Amino acid sequence: MLKRIAVAVAVASVVFASAAPAARRLDPPAALTSGQSAPESASYRSLGASHKVLVSREQMARTKAVRSERQLDYGAFTLLEVDAASADALIKAGVASNADAQNLILLNTGAIDTTSPLAKSISGSATPGAGMHMHLVQFPGPIQDAWIGELAATGVRLVSYMANNAYLVYGDAQSIAAVNRLTVDGSAQWAAPYLDVFKLQPGAREHAKAGPPGPVPGTTSRFQVQLLRDPMVNRETEALLSSGSRTEPWRYEVLNYVNIVVEIPEANLSPVAARPDVVSIAPYIEPVKHDERQNMILAGNLTGGVPNPGNYLTTLANWGFTQAQFNASGTIVDVTDDGADRNPTGADPGTIATNTNAGPVPSRHFVLRESGLMANASRFIYKGRWGSTSTADGGLGVSGHGQLNMSIVGGYVPDALDPTGTRVHRDPLLYRYGLGVAPFVRMANSVIFDPNFTDPNYPNMLDAGYSAGTRVSSNSWGAASGGAYTADSQAYDPLVRDSRALTAGNQEMIIVFPPAIRVRAPTPSARQAPARTSSPWVRPRTCIPLRPPMAAATRPARTAAASLILAPTAPMTSSASPAAARPTTAARNPRSRHRAPM
Repeated sequence: MLKRIAVAVAVASVVFASAAPAARRLDPPAALTSGQSAPESASYRSLGASHKVLVSREQMARTKAVRSERQLDYGAFTLLEVDAASADALIKAGVASNADAQNLILLNTGAIDTTSPLAKSISGSATPGAGMHMHLVQFPGPIQDAWIGELAATGVRLVSYMANNAYLVYGDAQSIAAVNRLTVDGSAQWAAPYLDVFKLQPGAREHAKAGPPGPVPGTTSRFQVQLLRDPMVNRETEALLSSGSRTEPWRYEVLNYVNIVVEIPEANLSPVAARPDVVSIAPYIEPVKHDERQNMILAGNLTGGVPNPGNYLTTLANWGFTQAQFNASGTIVDVTDDGADRNPTGADPGTIATNTNAGPVPSRHFVLRESGLMANASRFIYKGRWGSTSTADGGLGVSGHGQLNMSIVGGYVPDALDPTGTRVHRDPLLYRYGLGVAPFVRMANSVIFDPNFTDPNYPNMLDAGYSAGTRVSSNSWGAASGGAYTADSQAYDPLVRDSRALTAGNQEMIIVFPPAIRVRAPTPSARQAPARTSSPWVRPRTCIPLRPPMAAATRPARTAAASLILAPTAPMTSSASPAAARPTTAARNPRSRHRAPM
């Protein structure tokens, strides 16, 4: 038999109040503690007496003699639920593969095995109190359309799919009771309340105790709180959040959620977590600017560690590309960063619009002019400052970070600027300073560092950019979240698919983020948000952004009887739902000085 996963250590207890069997009430654990890494899907064995295996269509004939408690036919494969001895025999014979991970709900708090004794004992319980509540429901295998129909018929609101085979739902006592009945007379395997402890990401209480500037470099005393959009309930929750904050909350809406960055005193964490519309509470890590590694090196276009001869400008010209073609396409690349060049209107350095775009910008740097000549038209189409904080730079980007990245994307440095061969614009290897990957492309600049992060409304910013012609959003910034998938990460996923949510159809946009940045001790990982896909609060399964599963985070719990939560999951990469796949965000280059080839 494959090795069983050890249960995580914790201190908590589960107590039931007397009630009808279909509506037992659960007093949730008071806290969760740290534990092991997440179970590996291939080797995980459930804690219950029965086990699941996957059998291909070609192998099904060899299972006829095996007694199964459940068979789910998916065409290419069948999921069987059998006893331990039968599961071991089928796996050893190569007839089946272990599928006990189908029983896990993968929260950031840890993986719940819904077939464990404790999980079974709370299935069918209800959250105390009147009003709306969130609830978890899991089905026995990959989601089937008929099951979704049963779930929708209960009257609950489907919040999101959650790996594996589960949904987070929202409803009143009557609809939640109907969901619980699906575990008795319907298709569901398990259903239980979405507990307050599921909403607190690891380190949330420590973060609150530490206070400003926060326990980890780059953090503050602020938290990122995600609410399910329910205007009446949200008003009360937002009033509670504002009452404990010394600063104005940063708020924006995306999908069916309201994301708020706000200070939360330690004493308010539990009351906030108890609110029925709260999906998650995570320590907030403010984004910072990052630079890019030289494009040729990242592309591996090297011989003996030296970039190969040639440059983007020559290559594009040889392929037949011209400035006129790029102009006719109307396509714009928006470099979202600190300010670049000058501002759009008025005397130099000009003035900049707030929470809207203005242009064209009469660039004062030749690399952003057609053919790299100041006498020619500017390729700087619009500029805008987004957000409500940090205004010291006035949108000019005095650090030069935005200017650097606009040059990396689309700087134009022609041969004519260095006719004497003095290498004014070239390094000793003849690579041209300031020459970008696409020196014909039209460009824009959305200012979100001025010089510090300005708390922009991402959906509004990308909506305005798309309407102005932007089809590529270039972002050399992020938060040192240690690989965690945050609400900001989630906010960008649907914007890839549709950057204008209130306009019919999908207005798709390529959104580019760097995959890895320098580590600032003691942060253990250089991976950052928001360059990730899917839900911030569940363990991911693929790299395709879908309708994001929402389930929040803390750490695992154990009761006197057994452990409901096995172990916390690893940092997220993505989570897939049964919905159709969407475009993914692209990864850009790590940090370094920019040089483009001569």
